[in-house]
Amino acid sequence: MRQALDNLGLPYGVIQVPYDRPARTAVAELTGQHRTPVLVDGGTVIWDSRRIVSYLYSTYGDEDMRERARELDAEFAGSEPDLCSLEDRSDA
Repeated sequence: MRQALDNLGLPYGVIQVPYDRPARTAVAELTGQHRTPVLVDGGTVIWDSRRIVSYLYSTYGDEDMRERARELDAEFAGSEPDLCSLEDRSDA
């Protein structure tokens, strides 16, 4: 994920979370689960590193990166989405 951000030249911040999954309360409040990494981009929240890369490349990348994002998306076809909006989480 950091490599994708660097490839795109996008600024980003890193927030360290506890190693112990049950202690990741902030992650759970934001996403409904305890896994990392998590990307928050405006009102969009995404977890799963491959989905994050796909999102970044399709949203901010050039044509080659958008093609790679489409390839990654094809790998996810039929699986549970790993993204939500912050508005969706406000009632959780």
